[in-house]
Amino acid sequence: MHKNKTTNLADFTPGGKLGQMFAKAKTYNHINAVLIKLLPETLNSLELCSINNNNATLITNNQATAFRAQQQMDLLIGVLHQVPELTDIQKISIKVDVNNKHY
Repeated sequence: MHKNKTTNLADFTPGGKLGQMFAKAKTYNHINAVLIKLLPETLNSLELCSINNNNATLITNNQATAFRAQQQMDLLIGVLHQVPELTDIQKISIKVDVNNKHY
C-alpha cells in the first residue's frame, strides 16, 4: 500500500526552483500594483503576464482594451519605463484571455 508523502517545508530553499517561482510571482504582483496606478483608466485592466529578454507580455480579459492598447504602444512603453524593473523593455505583446482567467 502506497502512502502519500508529506512535503517537508524545512527542506524549502529560496534558491530552489519553487523559491524562484515565488520570487517571480511576488515581483510580478508588485509590478502590476504599480502599473494599475500608472495606466490610463481605459487600459487599467492590463496586467503584466511575462517578461522575456526585453519583451513584455501584457494580458487583459477585454478585447476592446487589447485593441486600444495596441493602438497606444508608445504610451505603454513610456508607462512601463516608469517602473524600475521594466526600464529595458523594448517591445510589448498584448494578449486577450478568452477564459477570463489570469495566470
